[in-house]
Amino acid sequence: SHPDLLGAMFLPAILVLQALALAAAQEVLTGENGQEVSTCRCAGKSAKHGYCGYHLHFGSNEDKPWCRTKHNCGRPSMMSGSWMYCDWRAVERHWDDGRMKDAKEFQRAYGSRGRERWTSSKNFIERRTALNGRKYNVYEFRDYYVDGEGENGWVKKWMDAESSSYYDRGTSYSDHGASSSSGYGYGEKRQANDGHWYSWDQFKSWYGSNANQRWSEAKREL
Repeated sequence: SHPDLLGAMFLPAILVLQALALAAAQEVLTGENGQEVSTCRCAGKSAKHGYCGYHLHFGSNEDKPWCRTKHNCGRPSMMSGSWMYCDWRAVERHWDDGRMKDAKEFQRAYGSRGRERWTSSKNFIERRTALNGRKYNVYEFRDYYVDGEGENGWVKKWMDAESSSYYDRGTSYSDHGASSSSGYGYGEKRQANDGHWYSWDQFKSWYGSNANQRWSEAKREL
């Protein structure tokens, strides 16, 4: 066989091995000035995949969430700089079938249709109430807290706000005033077409596959 042909045949395998070697590289914890730090910081909105998430796409099907990082902290990547695994509690979740689920749970529940189901549920994104009274999705919540609380501290704030968790049909946090109390709580009841009030489980039992839509449109308790 021609040497150039053999080289072309083995090149994809070599690239894959190189990628695996980089992925397995030891994590390096470095800060803005090259100093050792206790943990890395996600890049946030300044980078693609800068927030903690599963980022399921061709070439990424991790069982742990991850993010691109600042200051070359974490693990090296051939294509897009450094990255690290991050806290699974700090990922985006959508309301589905009676509870909040992350992208990985959608994948496991719906298989090849998971991505479609995840995308179609974007109007049912989880939000929690921050100190200023505004209702943020998880990435907006991080942006509000991370400068003062750090990468671990904002996650604690997110968990402390779990009791305020709700979903809203795509309403931006900027549309809510500080005194707004609208939300979709887990324990609430809503009014069905017969005029009576029912829990989510009862809506699901009665309306089946239309439960999400009916619940969203139903009158809420004050």
